[in-house]
Amino acid sequence: MPLDISTQPGIDAREVVGRHEQDLAVVRTILSGDPHAWIAFVERYAGLILAMIRRYLRHGDQDDIRTVFADVLASLRKTRLRTYEGRASLSTWLTLVARSEVMDHLRRKFGRNLS
Repeated sequence: MPLDISTQPGIDAREVVGRHEQDLAVVRTILSGDPHAWIAFVERYAGLILAMIRRYLRHGDQDDIRTVFADVLASLRKTRLRTYEGRASLSTWLTLVARSEVMDHLRRKFGRNLS
């Protein structure tokens, strides 16, 4: 059963929808080729992306962290941002993208049987 945010205390549905619309507008601006929008996006979300990468790469290998961070940004720039539909906040969606890239990195490094 989907969560009906209109009945949740303290949650303003218009505010949530407005944030998602802003997120979609940012993504559309980046996809239109605006380099300033991309720079602002990276400056805003780099910390979140790095935190998620560090969370999953607990061994703390700085080369691995940098590699995955670069992979996340490259995949976002090339193709992944086109798939953002605004059903979740951009920050939530980015955490899933970062996690997916970490898992891909670990599979490449250690094989498919991650436990």
